[in-house]
Amino acid sequence: MRNSREQDKFVLRMPDGLRPEISDAASINDRSMNSEIIFRLNRTIELEKQLADKDKIIRNLLNLIEKLEAA
Repeated sequence: MRNSREQDKFVLRMPDGLRPEISDAASINDRSMNSEIIFRLNRTIELEKQLADKDKIIRNLLNLIEKLEAA
C-alpha cells in the first residue's frame, strides 16, 4: 500500500451537519473520518453491485414466470 503522501487526494464539500455525523460514526467505529468515508463509499459500491445482481435474477425469474403462464 502506498503511503498517504502518494495516495490520491480529493477535497470534499459536505452539506451542513454531515461532518459531525461522520465524525460521530468514525468515533463509534474507532476509525478516522477519512477511513469512515472510504469504508462507507466502498460499502455503497458493493451494495449497489449486489442489488444489480439481485435485480437481474428477479427479472429473469419474472420472465420465466411469464413464459410458464403463457404455456
